[in-house]
Amino acid sequence: MNKNSKRITLTVGLVFMLIAACTDRSPVLRVGCITPLTGDGASYGTATKRGLDLATEKINSMGGINGKRLEILYEDDRMSAITATNAIQKLITVDKVPVIIGAFGSSVTLAIAPIAEKNKVVLFSASSTADAIKDAGDYVFRNVPPNKAQGKTAAEFCLNQLKAKSAAILQMNNDYGVSLSDAFKATFVGGGGKILAIESYNPGSSDFRAQITKVRGQHPDIMFFPGHYEPSGLILKQAKELGLTSTFIKVSLSSI
Repeated sequence: MNKNSKRITLTVGLVFMLIAACTDRSPVLRVGCITPLTGDGASYGTATKRGLDLATEKINSMGGINGKRLEILYEDDRMSAITATNAIQKLITVDKVPVIIGAFGSSVTLAIAPIAEKNKVVLFSASSTADAIKDAGDYVFRNVPPNKAQGKTAAEFCLNQLKAKSAAILQMNNDYGVSLSDAFKATFVGGGGKILAIESYNPGSSDFRAQITKVRGQHPDIMFFPGHYEPSGLILKQAKELGLTSTFIKVSLSSI
């Protein structure tokens, strides 16, 4: 089991504690899950489902929750706010779930949080790190450090351990990438470092040569690249092909 699956397993245990007192007479307790099972971010969704399935199997083998068999209703958001909005409407109005696990991406969680809040349905994410989520509502929770903390830690590592004096940022253009970039920049500049360039790319991109070429001309000590893990290999490969020799830094938490 990878680290993400382990975290999801622990998270689902916490979530199920919230609904253990359910008084519904149905013999089945249904919980929703909104996660990317296809498209951009599918690897995250697969790990999420694997962790939830493991937890569900264990819980049901021990008699369920208050004698009720647990069932997870999965909705594929394809890392799309529009798709996720339709998914949460279905889970709330049709399936009538009391709790929804997800979403995985920060932008998606922020898009569906108002709907969960309005309907008083618990939304619990194990991975959405955008700082704004802490203010998303009384029914919206997460158990992962916010980008403010992650970006600060990454910048301090570059300054104190790597002794870097300059950095460039290649950020994914979404809530996750931008907020993590902002946090890194604030701490790095506050510690005496210089940000030489900030370049962006959209989710789903596969060609980063234009951005890398611009950064290469600045000769930064560090290249900080917050975004999904899927394009990371392509970014590194294209950077090597173009001769960018900066040290690449990426936060290691499986969270977006």
